[in-house]
Amino acid sequence: MTPLESQQLKALYVATSMYFGQKLPDEVFTLYVEDLADLPFVDCAQALKDLRRDPKTVRCPLPSAIRAKLTPESNPESEAIILAGRISGAIAKFGPYRSTEARAYLGPVAWEVVMSEGGWESVNQITFDDLGTRRAQWRNLAKVLVERGGSDQSENHALEDKRGTTGLTSLGDIFKMIPGPKEGA
Repeated sequence: MTPLESQQLKALYVATSMYFGQKLPDEVFTLYVEDLADLPFVDCAQALKDLRRDPKTVRCPLPSAIRAKLTPESNPESEAIILAGRISGAIAKFGPYRSTEARAYLGPVAWEVVMSEGGWESVNQITFDDLGTRRAQWRNLAKVLVERGGSDQSENHALEDKRGTTGLTSLGDIFKMIPGPKEGA
């Protein structure tokens, strides 16, 4: 954000605080703008406008609310569904012998799911009748991996052997990683 845009954002924040009937010290506005300095001014201004129009917003939005609006948190369930779909789509797209391209297409988390199934060639041997069941299993495992931070977490690196493949050898090993139903549910 340029110095001029920082001043414009500060002025917008002053007006927004008056809109909500709040009187904040100038130092607070300086901190607000400083907390948003790495984001584009246009996006911050739009997010501030959107939050101002939201009936749930009853006071001048904090910079964290602007950030949350601009970079929403990931939803592990949604990401897992997308990753499971990418795996089944990649089977048709790349076939069993283009594993390097499939790995680049799938990304690290989905590739870890593939490796837990015995590797790319093994995943390609799944029959159409089994695909629905396998997609559900992939989704569950992908959700666990996404919640743990994907393959970048040190816990997940412990699953890898010296060849760079996961040490999981069966679906039973995979299901041990997935939390079961909560008691009383």
